[in-house]
Amino acid sequence: MDIWDLRNWELVALTDTKLGTSNTLGTHNRTRPNWTILSRGRVALALNERWSEAWQHSNLPIHTDGNGQQCRMMLVHIPCFQRLGLAIIITYAPSSNASPEDHTTYYTNLEALIAKVRPRFTLLIAGDFNAEVGTRSPETGNALGPHGPSHRTNRGLHLCQFCNEHGLAVANTWTPQRTKATWRTAHLEEWTPYTDHNPVEMTIKLAPPKGIFGHRKLPPRPATYKGRGKSQQAIALRMQYHHAITNKLQTNTPCQTWDEIASLLTTTSAEVFGFTEAQGGKPWFAGRQTEIKRLNSQVSTAKHNLIVCTQVARDQPHNPEAQHQLHIAKQSLHTAKRVKRRLFTQWERDYWHTIGQQAEDAETRGDTYALYSLFSKLKVRKANSTRSSLRTVSRNPFAEAESWKDHFSKIQNGAVPVADRVWDSEQQGFRRNRGVDDVLQVSRRIAEEICSSRGTDNVKLTLYDIEKAYPRINREALWSLLQKRGAPSPFLQVCKALHNHTQFHIKLDGVLSHNYEADRGLKEGCPSSPPLFNLYHQAVLHDFRARRKRSATAAGLTPGIQWKIFVDGKLTRRRRAYQAQTNSKVHLFGDLEFADDTATIATEAEFPAADRLLEQTFTDWGEKLNRTKTETLLLKPGTPPDQRRDPPQAHTFVRHVGGILSDTGAQWRDTLHRCMQARRRAKEIAKAWSTSTHRGRGDTSRVKLLARLRVMRSVIQPTLTSFGRPRPWTRAQIGALQTAQNYALQRVFGLDRLALHELHITNEQLHNAALWPPIRTVLMRQTLRWLGHVCRMQIHRLPKLALFGTWIQNTSSPIRSHNHLIWIHTTLTEANIHPMDFFRLAQNTDVTKWEQLIKRAFPQPRLTPAAARTLNHWRSGRPLPDHRHLRFRQTRNTWHTPASRVPANACPVCLEQFPTLQALQHHYRLTHAITDPALTTFSSYQCSECRKTFTTPHARLNHECRILYAIPDADDTDLFAWKLYTDGSFNPHVPQNAGWGVAVYRGDDPADAHCLCELYAPVCLDREDQRFLGAEQASNNTGELSAIAEALLWLRDECPGPAGVPAEIVYDSKYAADLTLGVTEPHANQDLAQQCHLLYRQISRSRPLSLKWVKGHSNTPGNDKADDLANMGRRFLITTHSRRWAAPKQNALTKVNAETELWETKERRISHEKVQKRRGTF
Repeated sequence: MDIWDLRNWELVALTDTKLGTSNTLGTHNRTRPNWTILSRGRVALALNERWSEAWQHSNLPIHTDGNGQQCRMMLVHIPCFQRLGLAIIITYAPSSNASPEDHTTYYTNLEALIAKVRPRFTLLIAGDFNAEVGTRSPETGNALGPHGPSHRTNRGLHLCQFCNEHGLAVANTWTPQRTKATWRTAHLEEWTPYTDHNPVEMTIKLAPPKGIFGHRKLPPRPATYKGRGKSQQAIALRMQYHHAITNKLQTNTPCQTWDEIASLLTTTSAEVFGFTEAQGGKPWFAGRQTEIKRLNSQVSTAKHNLIVCTQVARDQPHNPEAQHQLHIAKQSLHTAKRVKRRLFTQWERDYWHTIGQQAEDAETRGDTYALYSLFSKLKVRKANSTRSSLRTVSRNPFAEAESWKDHFSKIQNGAVPVADRVWDSEQQGFRRNRGVDDVLQVSRRIAEEICSSRGTDNVKLTLYDIEKAYPRINREALWSLLQKRGAPSPFLQVCKALHNHTQFHIKLDGVLSHNYEADRGLKEGCPSSPPLFNLYHQAVLHDFRARRKRSATAAGLTPGIQWKIFVDGKLTRRRRAYQAQTNSKVHLFGDLEFADDTATIATEAEFPAADRLLEQTFTDWGEKLNRTKTETLLLKPGTPPDQRRDPPQAHTFVRHVGGILSDTGAQWRDTLHRCMQARRRAKEIAKAWSTSTHRGRGDTSRVKLLARLRVMRSVIQPTLTSFGRPRPWTRAQIGALQTAQNYALQRVFGLDRLALHELHITNEQLHNAALWPPIRTVLMRQTLRWLGHVCRMQIHRLPKLALFGTWIQNTSSPIRSHNHLIWIHTTLTEANIHPMDFFRLAQNTDVTKWEQLIKRAFPQPRLTPAAARTLNHWRSGRPLPDHRHLRFRQTRNTWHTPASRVPANACPVCLEQFPTLQALQHHYRLTHAITDPALTTFSSYQCSECRKTFTTPHARLNHECRILYAIPDADDTDLFAWKLYTDGSFNPHVPQNAGWGVAVYRGDDPADAHCLCELYAPVCLDREDQRFLGAEQASNNTGELSAIAEALLWLRDECPGPAGVPAEIVYDSKYAADLTLGVTEPHANQDLAQQCHLLYRQISRSRPLSLKWVKGHSNTPGNDKADDLANMGRRFLITTHSRRWAAPKQNALTKVNAETELWETKERRISHEKVQKRRGTF
């Protein structure tokens, strides 16, 4: 049994035993596991405690061959999960010198025993068959195990035939002994001494018996949890417990040991609070066993009746009475199951409703422990997602818990609009569309700009680490902070219930300590911990910035470095242009945040005070800096760039969230680290298929070449390019990365330099055969994706400020060119994108168009099945296949003019020719440039009606607004009612296009009257657009919902006349109307449906509002008109009868009024002319 415990076996089959004819033996040991041995004749089965308990609860008989003491086989059934189970046959075959009749009788008895195996039980036959199957026989397709003799005997052939007839797999278990004195297996592992047989180990994964040995049986414990909280029952139980303990201590003899004290407390608490109840099954079934048994009996009776009627109908196929009875039996079974299902659902709803009432009562009386206990019950339940508000589901505790969970998920993932109201712009962690690349973009640009400038101040970039970030949070300060930030009371109650009353224990040398409750810190692994910590740490940094600003102002210093930004679509400009004051802004970079990773940026003179203030601020808020992990990088202006030939230790560097920053601002250290990691991983992967092969390069590997290529590429390319999107690349650095990729590709093909030279194969041929793109193409593709992402950012985003700006001391001529801007310009040129027009192209709201442009510039070829087969059949010495002809099918370019086709001094958009470059730039800025104040730093001027933006006051003054209302003045006409026809349009062949249309009529006009207002536009899918309503995809349903929502918005914001005039909305989609009325739940586009419902409830309070259905395409004039308008919106045409849709996509107001500034300019010019006339110089 030593080997049983050592190997953690659970079932052991024993043969050639003499333990008794029908015995059940057991072992009893306090220090070792107990075993139960079932013996029948010459075979036996040993079960550990778990399987023994499962077998004893089953009460299933043991079947044998009936030979008494000479019994050679037994069948044991052990039930597992639900109706599944394990059937084990222990057998001991006759010896090799037995007669053929004995062998025939043995297999006959074995077949009879197999026939007794219960349905849905997994059959396992274990024992000694005295047969040699043979490991190398071609007929043994299902033989398992590499050990044993290579030949097959007649008895082995008979065993294989028997297994094939009964669908069994042979496990070759015969292992020859090397030396009779050592008794080791073929793996040289000592099993047990003094035996002439080797144990055979087999692992089978089965579900354990439900409710039998899932948990250990523990002695009952007192239910002390009943005395916690602020309820009247808990207070009464605590008082009773106090009196009982006092009386026993006064009447009984004093306790002398701690064990006596513990025993006294346990018995007293058990008398007062009672014992904990066994928790098994679903809680809403408690006390309903009689009803459940009755329902199960009804279902069983109906099922049995159905089986009988089915058999009768089969026997009498032409008897109508039998068919009628079969139909009645099916309906009876369906009714019984439906009644059972509905009752179970009703019990569950009542249970959660009761829990919800208890939660509301606990929240009312401020019982945080009761609230914590109730939420502990709610969190184990898995429910469907809900989009309802928290106030509307307060009676449904499960929906409320899911709503809070969704709320925390939105904050953690940075979902709009929750996170934008919570986080600072400096915080890049746990936010949507933000990550490591955003922080590295800023730090790398700062290092590059400072080191390449001719400034006078040295800058220190310091990276700090917080020691034990979550456990050191001051909860009381966090709750006070949330309350000051305007968090509602239910939100605070839930946060406190999640993190207060948390019990901890310590495990040391396998011994657990007593539970204790921590008075500070957040719970590790809770979804609410990251956003709560970020809020707390954000407040800490707010305090630090305020202290730092006061200290720097008093010392006459700047708390950080000043960064001058020009976001106008240009990457490079003349150095003197940075000295201009218009169309620019200045940002102060003082610190960077990525979750708990904090970095400060300070000049050398201001750094000591900033470092001291940061440590003091952390100490005041309960946080602690880990000085052992704090790293500082000194950036000196005018530092020459490091070269590849320089040793890595020659330059100081630091690691910053996945990247390496050097004190020279260059990226050689990061490049060499990537190359070394790629080579190391290439070696590790290649060893999996190249061990003990020719030259160690996998010539005899069984792994297919295509599989090796895919595995190696999925590892090597991310290693070389991860976190490399926001950094520049030089030609030498790309060459180093390409060398590492070439090495990985050589290992895949099993070639080295000597083999390449002998076979006259180049690295380019290897890339063409494997269809691996050059590393330069991969880097350019990633750079373009990152550039488009940065261009679409808002103007306050730090990566955008870093990319389109420079250090304020770097406005003079730098000592060397900017590698990042040169790399981006080279990438645009390679992609055939005009450098003047890239910013406008990247702003396309349909991101797939920018992605199509990248794919067109750098196509990604794919292997065809025929090419893959050819590649798999390649062997060393054969010519390599050339797959350069495999390319994507070329598509037409309908929205972008390639840069190679644009003549010199011609507009890349309209191809208009200009005599000078200045004239071209002026034309592009006035006509095509992006002037959104939320995206650029242009001085913009807006029309107050249509919100169109202009770059000069003269263009604004000459603007003719296109807002044209066809609605008559409501004051001049008597309006009895409004009638609005709505419809949506969608083309399945163009899945990105969907439109909506609304036709407005007077309610008292005939149906064929003139339409007063025509509203139409495409369905808005851009979340950054101020006109976005929540549509997630373009479809007919989103078009119908958008039409109703736009009609409601028009009635609320732009409808003329009195607000109490009745309105009627005519629709042809009942699904959209049901979502608007809130009578059904949406399957998709929940935000859009909720917005429609809220608008309907809001407008119905201010005016009489009704909805009417008409059949679509039924020659109704108003509905046909709305359908035509929706088709116009599907073609991306926009109405001119709405201020909401006439305005371009913008999210900010103008800086100054164009007319006022132009009038002031004219006044100044007239005054200047008058002064000149008086002086006689005009």
